[in-house]
Amino acid sequence: MKLSIEKIKLFFLYLFTLTGLVLTLIGAVQILNLGLRQYVFTKADEQNCPRPYYPILDKMYDKQPPAELREQEERNRQLCLEERTARRQNDAAQALAFLIVGLPVFAFFYRRTK
Repeated sequence: MKLSIEKIKLFFLYLFTLTGLVLTLIGAVQILNLGLRQYVFTKADEQNCPRPYYPILDKMYDKQPPAELREQEERNRQLCLEERTARRQNDAAQALAFLIVGLPVFAFFYRRTK
């Protein structure tokens, strides 16, 4: 069985069309995931920000840690929120990059296969 050049070209057209479609789907899924975590499942990222618990200090200070520890906890919480925002922005940038690359690749090769 002899493969003709036309069959090889068609194979690569379908391959790159599929690649563009997969990139587009990955980007769309990531954006949907980001939107769901932001607006629907708002507590999904909270496990990344641990709450401090000092059982020994609780006994020493009657359940109230000193002011400097409370300030440190507040700084850690703010840092965690900033890291979460940066992570979400990174996820959004990556998802948009997949869409920006995937859609034109898919559209170009899909038109070529018709």
